[in-house]
Amino acid sequence: MLQTNTLKAGVVVLALVLAGCGNDDDTAGGQAASGDRDWGDFGENGDIVQGDPDAPVSVIEYASVTCGHCASFHVYTYPFMKEEYIDTGLVRYTMRALPTPPMTMARLGFMTASCVGEDRYYAFIDALMRNQSFWAFNQDMNTNRANLGQIAAMAGLTEAEVQACQSDQARLDAVNASSEGALEIGVNTTPTFFINGTQVNGMQAWETFEPMIIEHLPPELRPAQDEEAEEAVDVEG
Repeated sequence: MLQTNTLKAGVVVLALVLAGCGNDDDTAGGQAASGDRDWGDFGENGDIVQGDPDAPVSVIEYASVTCGHCASFHVYTYPFMKEEYIDTGLVRYTMRALPTPPMTMARLGFMTASCVGEDRYYAFIDALMRNQSFWAFNQDMNTNRANLGQIAAMAGLTEAEVQACQSDQARLDAVNASSEGALEIGVNTTPTFFINGTQVNGMQAWETFEPMIIEHLPPELRPAQDEEAEEAVDVEG
């Protein structure tokens, strides 16, 4: 039975694929400054944005719904970022599609996600990430498509709506354009992040990703300062 912790009650326990995604990921987990890059256009070209549009930190993630490292990030790291930084107005976030094998299922996954509505888009992405083995990696393509349809049904789409969505050339063009845009700026591995223009490659655990966010916050908004102030008060007391 399919389970998700977002579209259906229950906790998902998955054997996530930990093999690298993308090509030539010699810098996975590394950080490369790219302050000169015009990484803007945030919220344009089909971006679905979470968080305060005026947040001081912008996080762009290039990811694939068929990438095991991306799934690991969205299971183990993203929930902390959302609760502590996106929902509190400190980070604005968007994901851009960079499909990885199996390419057909990755494209279909993103196309289907675009049909569920912006308010449910990231919940649907979460369901795809957590259930990759259910809908993306079966040897039979018809099984994959049927299982993807089951997830879409849980998100409220009818079978006819799923078929129309997955045959919509404009939606396919949008996914391909996102992928081409990533490759044009040299992104060839997933996940890849841009944090206020600083490039970070590869899966990131929360204990390494959070300091990268904090680094770009104004000093007065950094949680470490609050903790230091509390410690100082305790010492003085």
